[in-house]
Amino acid sequence: MKKFSSLFIDEMNRSKSYFLGVLSFMLGGETLMVLLRVFHMANLFRRGELVEAGDLASFTLTGWNNLIYGGVFLALALYTVLIWQRDWEGKGRLVYRLMTYPGSRLTVALAKWATILTMVFALLGIQLIYMAALNHLLNGLLPNELYRFAPYYTYFTHDWSFMNLFLPFNGYDFIASYSLGSAAILVIFNSILIYYCERANGFIIMLLKLFIFLVLTAALAVGYVWLMASILYPLGLEIFYLLLLGALVLITFNILLLNYRLNHRLYC
Repeated sequence: MKKFSSLFIDEMNRSKSYFLGVLSFMLGGETLMVLLRVFHMANLFRRGELVEAGDLASFTLTGWNNLIYGGVFLALALYTVLIWQRDWEGKGRLVYRLMTYPGSRLTVALAKWATILTMVFALLGIQLIYMAALNHLLNGLLPNELYRFAPYYTYFTHDWSFMNLFLPFNGYDFIASYSLGSAAILVIFNSILIYYCERANGFIIMLLKLFIFLVLTAALAVGYVWLMASILYPLGLEIFYLLLLGALVLITFNILLLNYRLNHRLYC
């Protein structure tokens, strides 16, 4: 546990610049979209045109905001690659330290996994605080003709919002989404390690093993969904439990594969 904590803290320190960049993009983009919306509605109101008072969702859940959240999602997905790439190709070639790491090298992968999830939850926490503050700020600054105060949690109940990808309002959906998301992170980790660990054996062999891994993973996922939809016919909470079971199986499989590759198939 002490080794994991040390590695986790080190990964968080190394990721803080990237995290602050993503955070600045998210909050800066959202603030700009809100200001544009406020100025537009204020101009219409001053001209005497009919303006329907909006709530927090109408000010922040626009197509442009969904692009911002999509950008955050892509940035986090990219970091799941960069968090390994810098160890092999970055300054200092930390892979050499990894090869002499005492104990199970799986701890390194778990620390990186926890770092990605921590970044996601930190962004969510800051987003919640930002939305709550923005709700009260707009309610205090704008007249009732322009802004209608509503509980800020309604912001997360719009099914079409990209934000639902990060924070599903239903607790079961939240657990299922992050279980599947955690599994997806580990699949990316394994894909990256196959690339770096097998390229010493030749580019063709590396591509073949990567292709087999991705096809096998996709086949397992598609087969499991087909089993659910065509044979089991789950209803209600049964869907949640089956999705959670599938995610846990995928997580376990990928952790075991990570452990094998890091401890037995690690090359420079």
